[in-house]
Amino acid sequence: MKQKDTTRADVDELKLARAMTLVLPVLSIGGALVAGAMGGIALGILVLAAGVLLGVIALFWASLRVLSGDAPLTPELEALEASRQTTDVLGSRRKMLLRALKDLDNEKSLGKLDDEDYAQISATYRDDLKDVLKRIDASLAPHREKAEALVKAHLEKAGIEKNSPAPKSEERAVDGDNDETDVPEESSERPSRVTCGACEASNETDAKFCKGCGASLGAASKAEPAEVVAIKESGQ
Repeated sequence: MKQKDTTRADVDELKLARAMTLVLPVLSIGGALVAGAMGGIALGILVLAAGVLLGVIALFWASLRVLSGDAPLTPELEALEASRQTTDVLGSRRKMLLRALKDLDNEKSLGKLDDEDYAQISATYRDDLKDVLKRIDASLAPHREKAEALVKAHLEKAGIEKNSPAPKSEERAVDGDNDETDVPEESSERPSRVTCGACEASNETDAKFCKGCGASLGAASKAEPAEVVAIKESGQ
């Protein structure tokens, strides 16, 4: 009976706190408007400041009561606190088991344990550790789908997932096809020598003047492929 009365009192206190969060701002703004209309702007600002001060004091007092444990938590905070406590307990248990396994290995290396005792104790610790890890995964499972949905929504909003680049294998395949089709054309069309229009001497592509007659290699000169130049040189 006493527990029911306590629960009812906690619910009533939560309802009162929620009502005050709605009523106090309305009363402060309304009182400031009335005071400003009756006594001037200065009085209205003073009333509004008093309402803000009362709200800050009430919030501070409620926070202190929640931290001290005198005030009840909201259902959302209670669920979060229960999940946090469960995770903390399991995390502490996991650290303890890992430390125990490490100490067990040290004792075996020092010769304090024989192989049979080491295998038995180690198997017990490892089974407990597997159970703890499974329970941790189970406690995090309800939040995993929500986290994945949030990440996916963020990626879609940023345009990363829709406009993601093609896989490297496809890029390499496309690049390979382009290399096979384009490289021969470039190599066949690219001139390797420049012939002087005055003396028909063969010059490098970056030469400005003919090395045979000294004439300027301009519009009168023409470019020839390497195969043609090799035939001319062998004929000479």
